[in-house]
Amino acid sequence: MERLKEIVEVEKSDRELLFQRLAQLEAENEHLTQKVGKLTEEKQRLEAELKKYGRDELTGLMKLKEFSSLLEDRLKNLKVETSADTERKEKFGYTTMAVLFGDLDGFKKMNDTYGHLAGDEILREVGAILQKRLRDTDIVCRYGGDEFVFSTLGTDEGDALWLANNLRDIVRNKIREKFGKIYPEASISLSIGVRTIGRSDVNASSTDLIKEADEAMYKAKITKDAVFSFARLRELSDHTKKRNTA
Repeated sequence: MERLKEIVEVEKSDRELLFQRLAQLEAENEHLTQKVGKLTEEKQRLEAELKKYGRDELTGLMKLKEFSSLLEDRLKNLKVETSADTERKEKFGYTTMAVLFGDLDGFKKMNDTYGHLAGDEILREVGAILQKRLRDTDIVCRYGGDEFVFSTLGTDEGDALWLANNLRDIVRNKIREKFGKIYPEASISLSIGVRTIGRSDVNASSTDLIKEADEAMYKAKITKDAVFSFARLRELSDHTKKRNTA
């Protein structure tokens, strides 16, 4: 009889422990639910802030409108820099700059093979790579789709071409390293058009410069050169005109 009482007491104790544990889990679940709710609200708030400040929701990069405005300011400073005002020249500290227009190679195939969510992963990663690899004084935006535009200060033709080739290699290697096993058939790289600006371009507009960098990028695409400068494109055009009039 005593043994039976002991068993009953043990079972009663076990039940109480189970009820206590269940109550504890329910409390923890409620706490986590509230935490998830707060995090969701915070995420929505940050997304709204990004939208407010003109940031691209997918990559966090600035949008074209903000980029163009900043580029116009840089062009104004470049005009000051090329003037005889020594004090202002020392303040702004650059006499050249460059606009680079990048378009992802292999992105359409990536989307067609693995879907748009996979494509979004790639775009986010490329945006992060560009932000990390460019200097604090450089600016970058998502132009649209799989196209990116960035501007660098104090950059001549040689510097800009080196940067373009370097970024192209980094993007290709980083994407392969991070996504190669997940998306084995994906091969992502960048075709980049380069437009450098100096003393002879002080009257150019941001729209003109982006358009010309885009034209150079298109030439890089069709010639498979990967990187192409607008200066070289202009030389080829002048050479063709001379040959046709000869």
